[in-house]
Amino acid sequence: AKKSSRTVHLAPHEFPTPHNVQHDPSLFTTIHTPYGWVPVPKKCYSFKWTKDQLDLRIQAQYGTSSPSLSELQQLVCDWASTVDTSVIPKTEKPTARELAQVKEDALYRSQLKFEIYDGEGNKNGTVNKRPFLQKTTQGDKTVLRGTVNFTHAWNYFYLITYPQYSELPQGQGTKKVLALWNEMKMDEKEVYRQKYADLLKEGNDIYKGKIVTIEEKMK
Repeated sequence: AKKSSRTVHLAPHEFPTPHNVQHDPSLFTTIHTPYGWVPVPKKCYSFKWTKDQLDLRIQAQYGTSSPSLSELQQLVCDWASTVDTSVIPKTEKPTARELAQVKEDALYRSQLKFEIYDGEGNKNGTVNKRPFLQKTTQGDKTVLRGTVNFTHAWNYFYLITYPQYSELPQGQGTKKVLALWNEMKMDEKEVYRQKYADLLKEGNDIYKGKIVTIEEKMK
C-alpha cells in the first residue's frame, strides 16, 4: 500500500538555528555541502538521501553563486519544514563511510559548544573548554582571552530579537529573525559581535536562552 503523505512536524526548538544547535545538539546531525557543514534535524535525516535533497535545493536556489552560512541555515529551515516523512528512506546498518561521518559530526558539534575554560580539571579529571574564550587569572583579576566571531554575534542577536516574534506560528519567528540577520551589512553585524564581547567582559554569557553570569553557567 502506498504511504500517505505526512509533513514532518518540527517544534520551534527543533529548527537548526545556531541557537538551537548550541542548546540541544542531540536533536541534530550535520551534512557537508559544497559551501560548508550545516546542521539538520535528525527527524529529516537519512544518510545520502538528505545530502542529495539539500544539494539539489542549494543548486536550484543559488546556482553558481555562493550562499553564506546564514543563508544555508535559512534554506535548511525552509526545506525541513516541508519534508514528507513517508519518503525518507530508512537507514540500514552503518557503513564505514557513515561511521566516518559520525566522527566528523561529533567534531563539528563539539566546536559549537559554549563552555568556558577554567584552567582546572573537574572531579572527573576532564577540563571544561570553550573554543573561542579562555579565562585566566592574573593577580586578583580575571582575564578573558579569545576570538568572538559572527556565529557568536548571531547567537546574541537571536537571543535578544526572537522574543519579539515568539508569538508567530511555528517556525515563522525563527525565519523572521534569520531574514533580519541576512539583510544586515557586515558593519551592522559587527555591532552585535562587539556587544557580545562586551557581555563576556562584564562576566556574563548566554545559557539556555538567557543571559546569566559566567559563574552561574559553570555550575
